[in-house]
Amino acid sequence: MIILCVAGVNYSLFSQQLPQYTQWAANQFAINPAHAGIKNCLDIHSLYRLQWYGFEGAPRSGFLTLCAPINAKRKELLSARHGVGGKVEVDNIGPFSSTRLNLTYASHFNFTPETRLSLGLSFGFVQMAYNPQNAITIYPDPSVTKTSSFIKPDATFGAWWNGKNYYLGFVEQNLLHSKWEDIGTDSKYRLHTLFNGGYRLVFEELYTVVPAFLMKIPPAGPMSLDLNLFFDYRNQFGLG
Repeated sequence: MIILCVAGVNYSLFSQQLPQYTQWAANQFAINPAHAGIKNCLDIHSLYRLQWYGFEGAPRSGFLTLCAPINAKRKELLSARHGVGGKVEVDNIGPFSSTRLNLTYASHFNFTPETRLSLGLSFGFVQMAYNPQNAITIYPDPSVTKTSSFIKPDATFGAWWNGKNYYLGFVEQNLLHSKWEDIGTDSKYRLHTLFNGGYRLVFEELYTVVPAFLMKIPPAGPMSLDLNLFFDYRNQFGLG
């Protein structure tokens, strides 16, 4: 299937520690580990995003994901199918840069032939680096002139419920509140919560329209809401 994607509207966030992507609707495993192996195929996705082009220290983010099912054939209802996957993600903004490497396991339980509950857990490591050459202060401040780099454990939990024409997702990111060494006494990774969902509308079995939403709840500051609308023709051409 050929997909033509058009960038949507972005909303400003406060106290957000995780990279932001506009094409989340087409990259569900990138945000929810419960999506690992949900398709009966090897699923590979890659994305790169550059924001505020032309500004020094502008955010640059990207990822590569891979997942696949194991024991894909369901013998009976409520018997679990399994999926595994992996994700590499890089995020750079100003003097800070981070690299995440996670491995994922997910279980999928069918309550009926068309309704399914999926639970997934990602675990790995995140490397945080701070480069003082990209930080400028009005007055000299020794606390921001020291180069820092450290590696901490990282974990994410996800749940996914879907029927024939709808889905709902729940994600808890940064489950391990690892502290940022040498950056601040109270600086650490904080819990981020995501909710998303969508509904598929089918017209004459030729056209499909899928409105979807993603609600992001950071540890401080206001919530944000992303909206997505995707059109599909015969599963051959899409426009979002």
